[in-house]
Amino acid sequence: MKLLKARVTPNGQVTLPKVLRETMGIIEGDQIQFKLISPYKASLSKPKLPGASAGIMNHLSKIKTPTNEEINRSIREIVSEKYKKQHSGS
Repeated sequence: MKLLKARVTPNGQVTLPKVLRETMGIIEGDQIQFKLISPYKASLSKPKLPGASAGIMNHLSKIKTPTNEEINRSIREIVSEKYKKQHSGS
């Protein structure tokens, strides 16, 4: 297990190390959870949220009775955008 370090800003913010974001699949906008184990130790997790694909349905709600082709195209676009964000070299 590799020890990763980060510095806390005056506003209490921390940039997660790139290797951690890539390994856990964390991208901008994702929710993460912290579990306090002791006063000096916590764990970090990326929960699998129910309804995580709700953004796709919200996008499709603007289209009246979408066809299968429209649904598939929307899914491809959203997956492509997420892939680009994950592999943009952040």
